[in-house]
Amino acid sequence: MAGWALAFLCLYLVFAFGLRILAHKVRTGSTGFNGIGGEAGSLEWWGGALFALSPALGALAPVLDLAGVVDPIGVLDGRFGHQAGGGMFWGGLISTLLAQISMGDSWRIGVDPR
Repeated sequence: MAGWALAFLCLYLVFAFGLRILAHKVRTGSTGFNGIGGEAGSLEWWGGALFALSPALGALAPVLDLAGVVDPIGVLDGRFGHQAGGGMFWGGLISTLLAQISMGDSWRIGVDPR
């Protein structure tokens, strides 16, 4: 199931970030990506840095599982746990896309000081 987790993560990144950035660029001329702002070490900087690091951390568990370094959590490693996880993934992806659509041209990654 770790392979599915990585596939779902890639799918999420493509739809929630890749296609969204592309659509925003076509519509507004801007990618909407403002980068990591603030003075190094500030709360704003840490928020941006941890947000940028989160996809790598999200991929770490399935990679470690595939490498045999960690084992799945027993109570979640069954049909019900897999179906619940799939449902949460699809619910999260759909919710993310709907939220992005509702933000329209105001959507961006990072803080826009303007």
